[in-house]
Amino acid sequence: MSNAQTRAAHGHDAEKSPGPSRDRQPIRQHPEGKTGEALLPDLLPGSTPARPSDKWAGLLGNSRFSHYANGAQRARIVSGLQRIYGNAYVQRVIERVRSARVETAHMGNEAQVEEGQAQTSVKTSAMTSLALAKLAGAKLSQWRKKLITAVKKSKTAKKTIEAIEKKTGKPIKIKTSTKGSFQMGGEVYIDNNEPFDKQVNSLSHEINHLHDYVFGKQPDVTKMPKAEFVKKKMDNEIRAHYKTYLAFEERGAKGAQPLGYAGFKAKVDQETKKKGKALTAAEKEKVGKEYLEEQYKKVWVGSKSGKNYYQKWEEYWDQNNKGKSGS
Repeated sequence: MSNAQTRAAHGHDAEKSPGPSRDRQPIRQHPEGKTGEALLPDLLPGSTPARPSDKWAGLLGNSRFSHYANGAQRARIVSGLQRIYGNAYVQRVIERVRSARVETAHMGNEAQVEEGQAQTSVKTSAMTSLALAKLAGAKLSQWRKKLITAVKKSKTAKKTIEAIEKKTGKPIKIKTSTKGSFQMGGEVYIDNNEPFDKQVNSLSHEINHLHDYVFGKQPDVTKMPKAEFVKKKMDNEIRAHYKTYLAFEERGAKGAQPLGYAGFKAKVDQETKKKGKALTAAEKEKVGKEYLEEQYKKVWVGSKSGKNYYQKWEEYWDQNNKGKSGS
């Protein structure tokens, strides 16, 4: 699907993919994404295999590069890596940085909130930099609180968040992104350049991927046969998107609609008319998931590749299982 369609969906992405889940994409969202290439062309290989993750970890963990004034650039690099190599690859990079005890591995510094912050914060005065950092941190905290409050107006989303926080024993982590929304390494990144109601849809979607991560429900690309891996990935994606529809309705169905919602609503209305009364929760879920499966297979395809999500996850499995027979 086009980038415009994807953003309308979740803000998107998703936990998402090697590229599948977010045609910008986690992924959700991509071999087609070139955000990072504009930043460091000498480190991005184009069509060649991904460079060792420790090279990126070394860059992102470098003390000079970790200053919050470089936050926007770090965000673009991480988003670019996520699109080009996939979520699993980026998670490996993050883990390498963490293992080196570098605290600034991610793009979500408390000081990075709004576009332009990086420019205004490049001051030689340590006192000025500290003041800006505190101010930005306060704004970020307010943004998080407002976003969480809005999402929790849905009983479905509220239940998901509470389950995650009960399991982890701490509040969910939400950080800003400049290029799409996704879940990565137990943290949710939301594109705060999008209108707020789209950010709410994005978080309503991504908390489901975060739930899968926290509860160990994410499929392992290196341990599962191809068919099983792809099915599990797409079952999770469809469930997350369906719950985004439910959350939207529970909030009053106001504001920007999640991607494909109008078609979903039409299908539900059609089935309700056939039945002569309201669908049960199970019946509505069945209709919704069948509708979403069709969208992911036939409608939401790459604007350049023409491939659907299932095909891209198959390619992702192949890339991580060279020499294996497949399913």
